Amino acid sequence: MSWQKFLLVPRLMWHGMRAPGDAAKAWERYWNSVQRTGAEGDVLWDAGSEAELSQSLERVLEHMDRSLPVLDVGCGNGRHSRALAAHFPSVHGLDLSSRAIEKARQESRDVTNVSYRVLEASQPGAGRQLANELGEANVYVRGVFHILGHAQRTSLVSNLRDLLGRRGVLFLLETAHEGSPLDYLQSLGATASVIPVPLKRCIESGVRAPEAFDERMFRKYFPAESWETLACGKTIIHGVPMSTRSELEKIPGFFALVRCRAA
Repeated sequence: MSWQKFLLVPRLMWHGMRAPGDAAKAWERYWNSVQRTGAEGDVLWDAGSEAELSQSLERVLEHMDRSLPVLDVGCGNGRHSRALAAHFPSVHGLDLSSRAIEKARQESRDVTNVSYRVLEASQPGAGRQLANELGEANVYVRGVFHILGHAQRTSLVSNLRDLLGRRGVLFLLETAHEGSPLDYLQSLGATASVIPVPLKRCIESGVRAPEAFDERMFRKYFPAESWETLACGKTIIHGVPMSTRSELEKIPGFFALVRCRAA
């Protein structure tokens, strides 16, 4: 990306100056601003892409025990929870925002084996709490690690170990753009004069800027001595159209399927 990315800084500061510093408040503010979801909606990462969903399901079904429930961590409005529900006995969507959970429930009224709850999945002890309630489970995580700090990532990994037990498998899908966060914003159509509305909504709400979560980062938090990698590699995540009016954004991503190694 060019030096022009640095011209974004004043605009980013302007849009973010009134944003709350607390993550829970930021996400509540964000989801309160959302009116529409799907390909023509307000949520950057909720493009409703059948191609991405089909590819993720193919990977999941190849490795997960389909007799176990699935927890969808950071479920948002529940699009991926609903897709998983067609293949597993039950799906439990978790999100930090009560407004996101409300939308997920509204959009999932016709799906009987999906439930949702407000829960910060990186909160210490959350994994053990859910494991005591549900038993061993598979876990689906799309776009969560790339917006967490180190301490939250470490805590979330610990909770995932408790949830997965011996039989559960984790599916991880994260953005893995090259370059700095400014490069990433520029690739999504942000300029010194214009920031696409779905992106501006994130900034104004105070949502943490994403960090590339590529294979190097994955190995840092899921080391081989503790985790068995079943599959991993580069992939594409689809976002709502921003650079054009009709074409979905193609965001570089990284996926992995892992399970706990025996102690």
